[in-house]
Amino acid sequence: MLKVLCIAHRGASAYEPENTLAAVEAAIALKADMVEVDLRLSKDGFPVVVHDRTVDRTTDGSGPVGNLTLDQLKKLDAGGGARIPTLEEVVSAVKDKAGLVVELKEKGLEKKVLESLKPLRSRVMVTSFFHTALKKVKELDPQVETGIIIKSEPLQISQLILQAKANAVFPDYRYVTATMVKEAHRNGFAIIPWTVDEIGEAQRLVRMGVDGIVTNRPNLFSADPSKLHRAWRVFLAGPIQGMEADQGYRETLKRILREKSFEVVDPWEREKFYYPQSQEGVKGLIRRDLMDIDRCEFFLAFLPRLSMGVAMELFHAKKKGKETFVLTSLKELSPWVAAHADRVFRTFDELETYLAELR
Repeated sequence: MLKVLCIAHRGASAYEPENTLAAVEAAIALKADMVEVDLRLSKDGFPVVVHDRTVDRTTDGSGPVGNLTLDQLKKLDAGGGARIPTLEEVVSAVKDKAGLVVELKEKGLEKKVLESLKPLRSRVMVTSFFHTALKKVKELDPQVETGIIIKSEPLQISQLILQAKANAVFPDYRYVTATMVKEAHRNGFAIIPWTVDEIGEAQRLVRMGVDGIVTNRPNLFSADPSKLHRAWRVFLAGPIQGMEADQGYRETLKRILREKSFEVVDPWEREKFYYPQSQEGVKGLIRRDLMDIDRCEFFLAFLPRLSMGVAMELFHAKKKGKETFVLTSLKELSPWVAAHADRVFRTFDELETYLAELR
């Protein structure tokens, strides 16, 4: 049983698009003690919840966050139709339900952030790699707790915390040692490693005596996605180019999955409008497919023939820790595909039987 604070990294980002209200709400459903989000300023000066300097990786848009107005940012798809939230929207979502950790991804937004955090003042912590920004936060409001973020093993961790006038340190978990934990505690500081998604690593850190764990999986110690209080999601993949008129298998698979209470994410629903008429925008479609895979628990690929695109998606799903299934009648399945598939099914009936047992 986890005896330390569970802090949901960018929300429950293993299950929902990172830094969205959906991820925040999923973290709350999974009983996270605190929800962590990243903050930047829009062109017109609103604190918005985005990790990267640009919106390219996490949305269907492009360009620096600071070059886009709030209205422009709100029009972007951050995955599954989710939008980029403002800090005020996140504060409203977590109020009375969880604490909030906000990471300042740039300097210059300290005052505006503190204004937005007033409703949660007693259950909030401001963190940053910019330690001078945290020092300014303390000067503006000494009562707000702050935490320095580090990605190394410093010689004197307490000295860094004291210089920033902070209350805690958030170190990369790979650099956490028993000596570091003892030094922090001896000087009255909390130590909260990031980002831990493996149960064995989490247990090791708990035994060391850390005060919290930042994780993409707030249900890390239970490993039960059903606690999300929604249907498990399955991303449905299959070859498209050259098979645009032969996508009927998708309806069969969707029927099987829905009868077993799965929610199906089918990229063909949007991509059928692009194939075969035009290849324009395909790069954007691929990015949205990967974003959709990120918010699913399962990946199911139908392979009547080998497909480079499906293989790429399978690799991405496996890398993200998703349960990966392949349905194929190919007699000689690529060893590479087989190595990335948790299960290979030869018939629809075989898949249906397994899903019945799974649910």
